[in-house]
Amino acid sequence: MVEDQMSEFAVEGAELKQMIRFARKQPVSFGVNPGKEDKNTLLGMHRLKAPSIIGKSVKADGEGAKVAFGTCEVEGKVLNLRCERTLPGLAKKVKRFLKLHKVPLNVVVMDEDGTVLEQDIEELPDDPSLEAEEEAATSDAQTAEASKAAQNTPDPAAMAQKLKAIQQQLKTLPTAAAEKLTAAAASAVKAIRSGDLETAEATIGRIEAALAKLAAQARQDLEPLRQRMEEAQTQIDQISDDAKRAKLQAAMGMVEKAVGDANPPAAEKALTTVETALKKLAAPTPPPTAEITVLADWQAAKDAVDDELRLLSDRLRKSAIPEVQGVADEVETLLSPLRTKMITALMGFQQAPTDAKNRDAALTALSEAEAWLASDPRVKAIDANPWGVPVTVSATLGGVLRKLQNDVNRMGRKAS
Repeated sequence: MVEDQMSEFAVEGAELKQMIRFARKQPVSFGVNPGKEDKNTLLGMHRLKAPSIIGKSVKADGEGAKVAFGTCEVEGKVLNLRCERTLPGLAKKVKRFLKLHKVPLNVVVMDEDGTVLEQDIEELPDDPSLEAEEEAATSDAQTAEASKAAQNTPDPAAMAQKLKAIQQQLKTLPTAAAEKLTAAAASAVKAIRSGDLETAEATIGRIEAALAKLAAQARQDLEPLRQRMEEAQTQIDQISDDAKRAKLQAAMGMVEKAVGDANPPAAEKALTTVETALKKLAAPTPPPTAEITVLADWQAAKDAVDDELRLLSDRLRKSAIPEVQGVADEVETLLSPLRTKMITALMGFQQAPTDAKNRDAALTALSEAEAWLASDPRVKAIDANPWGVPVTVSATLGGVLRKLQNDVNRMGRKAS
């Protein structure tokens, strides 16, 4: 093997034989990057590292573009390679590498399930160095463990970098959570300065786990907002005034940033601002017939039901029953099938009621919404919920849908 190809985990000679002895007792991770010549092949092995890490290392340091990796075990005179990723002709390539380094072993290549994919088997001489006494293997193991302990000593500089990244994440958290984790981060800094690196490392680990848990909860809390964002964006796209549309689009950028930062309170606040502005624009300029207010009528009824659903969703999230908590998001997004299509259809009709296509599209959307309201079993279940939260999806939306169908028929004929 040429010197500039040496990988962090590459083995050959005595070190290779030592790893072979380990592989007689337990699986050892390996990675192989075949060279154009056998002497340039990289075989990496390690008792503790993941196979993918070994594979990544030999790929970076070897001359081949593709690598194989997995775990290996030695049984008698056979090296069994159980591969997470393999290469054609791997058995022959590995056997030639072993022969080059005077390790007489046959090679069997298997997939992760143990199915044999290929093998290179022949009669081989015994090699006493591969059948070392237990004391020699124990000595090697002790050396390896000592090396491992040295490698696993916490690095103060690396921990300081982690804490710096953590501080940035804490700035996006709600006050209560941020204060608690900030105190923990300060204790980690104190432990580093006092030389108690193990305590510092453990504290940082707990902080990272807490941040991961908070991030997961934030993503769950943000999901109900995404439907409202989609509806708001649909309304913004329909605004004909370029300046007003651009202003609201910039406000939506703040919503999207808060969602990207996994910050539900900021996202809720920014989105509510956008929705309030859109409500003011819902019926700003009189359409061809001043009495046509179908969009505003629908919006008012939908907003009333949305408020009821949010109250019920909040009540479910506070339940001690996990199955009930899991229904909360579904309740809050109940009206998803109606949102975008209804807004688009009614806005089109209100802007041009003399257009027969707009009138037909509005009537179709209203009819489909009424059919959904009557057929979806969740509607009745939510209206009759046992948690004491008043919800009137059927009554409120059913009433407005019937009214709007009459209005569209009447106003459409009058406008035309």
